[in-house]
Amino acid sequence: MRVSPSPQRKSSELIDGLDFAKVSAFIGNQSAYGAMEGYGYWNSYSSLHPNIGKDLPDNSFSVIPYEKGFQFLYYIQSLLGDKLFGTMIDEYIYENRFTSIKWQVFQAKVESFIDAHENA
Repeated sequence: MRVSPSPQRKSSELIDGLDFAKVSAFIGNQSAYGAMEGYGYWNSYSSLHPNIGKDLPDNSFSVIPYEKGFQFLYYIQSLLGDKLFGTMIDEYIYENRFTSIKWQVFQAKVESFIDAHENA
């Protein structure tokens, strides 16, 4: 089992080993869960993309978006496998290297990549 969808955890896995990266993922998950309990599960600040509205941005800062993003990428990696996931991420980064990240573009990439590699 690999724990590497985020660059930080991938680096950690390569430098410190798989067990260290797994512990880091577990601790991150526990931290996110604690923050979600603090905000409330249905609060926008407990989401992957918090809606700040008129509140101060500092009030929404937490590990939640990072950890939920990691879990989402880890899930995609579990569906595609390490090699195909790496290929998809490399293609996405190359195709969008001079643009800002937009979730709609990433979603379209994931869907088109899965469709193209459905029988792989």
